[in-house]
Amino acid sequence: MALWVAPAAHGAALPPHDPIAAARAIDIEADPAGAVTAWQAALPAARTRFRTKPAELGQVLVRYGSALIGVGRDKEALPLLEEAAPLLTVRPPDDPARLAGAIALALARASAGRTAEAASMLEQVAAVQRLAVPGGSVALAETLFNIGSVEQQAGHLSTAAKWVEEALALHRRLSPPDAEVTVGTATSLGSIYTQAGLLAKAEDVARDALAMAARGLPQGHPLTMITLSNYAAVLDTQGRWRESEPLYRRLLPLRVAKLGKEAISVAITESNFGRALRLSGRPEEALPLLEESVRVAERKLGASDPRLNQLRENLADDYRDLGRLADAVALRRMAIAAFKLDFPQHFRLASLHEGLAADLAALGDLTAARPELERAQAIRHATLAPDSPPLLGGEIAAGHLMARAGDVRGGLARATPAYRRLTAIANANQTEISRDLVFRDGFETMARLAWLAQDRALALDVAQRLVIGDSGRAITAALARGQSEQALRIRARQDATARRAALSRTALDRYGRDPAGYQQALAEIATIDAALTGQEVALQERIVDLDALQAGLARRQAQLYFVQLDDRLLALVVDRSRVAFADSAIDAPGLHGLVARLRGSIDADRRSRGAIADGGAPQAYDADAAARLYALLLHGSARQLAEKSPRWRIAATGSLLAIPFAALVTSPPRAGRPPRWLIDDHAILLTAGGSPLDGGSVAHGRFVGIGAPLLAGTVASGSRSYRDAGGTIQDITALAPLPGAARELAEMRAKIGGPDSIVLLGADATEAAVRNARLTGVDVLAFATHGLVAGGAADLMEPALVLTPAATGDPADDGLLTTSEIARLTTDAALVVLSACDTAAGDAKDAPALSGLARAFFYAGARSLLVSHWPVRDDIAARITVEVARDSRVPPEERLRRAILRIRHGGHASGADRPESWAPFTLVSR
Repeated sequence: MALWVAPAAHGAALPPHDPIAAARAIDIEADPAGAVTAWQAALPAARTRFRTKPAELGQVLVRYGSALIGVGRDKEALPLLEEAAPLLTVRPPDDPARLAGAIALALARASAGRTAEAASMLEQVAAVQRLAVPGGSVALAETLFNIGSVEQQAGHLSTAAKWVEEALALHRRLSPPDAEVTVGTATSLGSIYTQAGLLAKAEDVARDALAMAARGLPQGHPLTMITLSNYAAVLDTQGRWRESEPLYRRLLPLRVAKLGKEAISVAITESNFGRALRLSGRPEEALPLLEESVRVAERKLGASDPRLNQLRENLADDYRDLGRLADAVALRRMAIAAFKLDFPQHFRLASLHEGLAADLAALGDLTAARPELERAQAIRHATLAPDSPPLLGGEIAAGHLMARAGDVRGGLARATPAYRRLTAIANANQTEISRDLVFRDGFETMARLAWLAQDRALALDVAQRLVIGDSGRAITAALARGQSEQALRIRARQDATARRAALSRTALDRYGRDPAGYQQALAEIATIDAALTGQEVALQERIVDLDALQAGLARRQAQLYFVQLDDRLLALVVDRSRVAFADSAIDAPGLHGLVARLRGSIDADRRSRGAIADGGAPQAYDADAAARLYALLLHGSARQLAEKSPRWRIAATGSLLAIPFAALVTSPPRAGRPPRWLIDDHAILLTAGGSPLDGGSVAHGRFVGIGAPLLAGTVASGSRSYRDAGGTIQDITALAPLPGAARELAEMRAKIGGPDSIVLLGADATEAAVRNARLTGVDVLAFATHGLVAGGAADLMEPALVLTPAATGDPADDGLLTTSEIARLTTDAALVVLSACDTAAGDAKDAPALSGLARAFFYAGARSLLVSHWPVRDDIAARITVEVARDSRVPPEERLRRAILRIRHGGHASGADRPESWAPFTLVSR
């Protein structure tokens, strides 16, 4: 914060080379190190000169203390500021110097861990400032911001957010939207939302701050770079490292050019970038960045500086990932020894102790690990709110460590209450656990404990929560839709949130050229904020207990959960009467590499442009990788139990969603016999929401088919083509036409459709037609067209289905039915068939599967989807989709299995027996 500094008195004769005047001439915010040196030299003279002027001496002490805070020497600043406080009481309560001293003292106390005292002092300052200027002031906004920062440090995140929200509202009213104070406050609010698990709000605020900075500040301005860094951090917290990486690559040279390679902010950026690389599975690439950041910080900062020890912690984490556990232990012990001298209650010290405990546990030294973790928790209990996620996560970690040491019952007793509380917070915040690193670590540690304890009920609970990804949240929201009071509140909140985002952009655009419009937008934003405060709508969880799950399973049906952790793969198999566990030691990069190896053998001939001929020699399918994956997923009692059930419902996390389960090898080839595929013995259904209970499908006897758009590309020679837009295209009409799509939809209508069925083909297959069509009361809703992933067309930021563009060039009817447009549709289709390429893909490159088109259709209300993992052959797609979509008493997953077997063994199409031809389709249910 910017402290108020009284100007030098005019008219007074100052001695030559006056050290006090020289110190006053230095801008503390611009040159804190120079100010420290100057005020250190000036203090003896000040004590002599102001012996009978306590207020003047108090101001000197405040200036010196503020300079020390500016260089991270808070411990040295505290006694100076404590001394200054009573000296300044001779001034009136609203005197700027007295208020500045109180603020500086409060911040120093907060740094010492005395956050409750600090917050109380700052609230008293704010009360004085409110009386002085009833309409609010920039000074008040800065004080409110400081209160929020202190509450954030204490772990009171909801309280912190309220203070900073009020500060931001004041800055928006009193300062330009691109002023440094406005941008900085918005950036900090995004940080608080991130810590609280409110990632959607965090991303919106961080993006707004970035836009404000870009509008009013130079690219190399320190605050512009902070907003860029904060936005990258929000993405990191969601596990979106591939998106944050280009931001760091842009930010790092900006900071180097502005500040030089030896600047602390450069070191912090290097460390954050290295951390993102490590978390994305690239610790070797991260290592030089992390080591360089620590080298710079050790030269520039004191040994106990919190920033240095954060950088050391990031490097120690990388050492652990690289298997250099001894180096990690040594570095953390060095950091702890230096840090605790000046900051014995700092939250970062707790994190270092917990990291050391994890390192020691990885070395097998549980006896040494446990006291380190207890030290971490003692600090957190003393300084953080009871509901702070780090504190609750630490309790779960302590329980897991107790269980590893042999006290399973005690470990469960300690961890379970914290887990229940963390679950309640995540549910209230609508936290996406699978993407939020703040919460995910605690849930994954609970999974380890549940598997270690073989606690069936707890394992089922945590597995469901971990596998609920984007599609699962969309399903939960869809189930709450309708005409109920909750549904109307959900829709109203979504509409208000969207309106607020639009108004924020409008306000920024109108500032400086339309004052009335700017103020009107701000007023409406304030009205929306007031209406939304306290109106969070908690969606009912789709979590079932063991009894309900087993009662809902059909005879000879099993529910399988696969949970990918950073160092192992967990499996839980449940049938109507039994439960079995499996646990495989494989790290996340290794598992991802194995999945990529399998997919690579399939995708090699599919990286095409438009419709392509099936020419050239096929690349051999990697049956070894398929067999290895199956052995990792299921072994021992879990495999025995699963293989007794011919019908499988599978819920999975991470890269596991990209597995073509049908093409896993359950028995390798022997003596000339082909391998046995999983689909030979099991019908497979993915459950995107984690819970299998949805009341069954409802048959309406009505069919809606959309596809065969008018496209001007050329069909490649050959009888077989793939629905694959591929690459980046400028004009979707240049895509190849799909001659089999109309026939496919006609066959579906003949087998399914009633008198009210419709098929929209060619010129009728437009976005406007889809929006105007009645998509309720539908048994099957089918799209037969090209599918595009994000980035697959110029400026395409989200996945889309290709339709016929309007001749008028209407942007609302541009021929790309995007995920956001799909989500605004309303349907109750029992089955949506997406007969296009890569419709199981995520909403961006490297995004989790089922986070794109699948999520959008689930949100629109679909009950189940037939999607594809890679480009699909027209002839085979038509046969499979018709077989799956037709009305039948046979479960849809069994219809898919039978259709695949007919394709493989029918001999009607060349190459149809190859897995890349028959295995792309996956059935996904909510």
